[in-house]
Amino acid sequence: MNDGRDNRGRFVLGNPGGPGRPSRAVERDYLQVLADVVTLEKWRLVCENRLVQALEDNSAVSY
Repeated sequence: MNDGRDNRGRFVLGNPGGPGRPSRAVERDYLQVLADVVTLEKWRLVCENRLVQALEDNSAVSY
C-alpha cells in the first residue's frame, strides 16, 4: 500500500498531503459545545486532577 510515504514513514516529494486542519468555523463550533458543557472552573479542576494523577503515576510519566 502506497500512502505517499517512503519505507521510513516520511512523506515523499509530490505527496499532496492530507485534508489539513478543520476550518475555523468547525473549530469554533466544537469549542462552543465544550464551553456549553464544561465551565472554566470545571475544566480547571479536570486539568488539576489529571496533573496530580500523572505525577503520582511514575510508570506513565517521569520528571
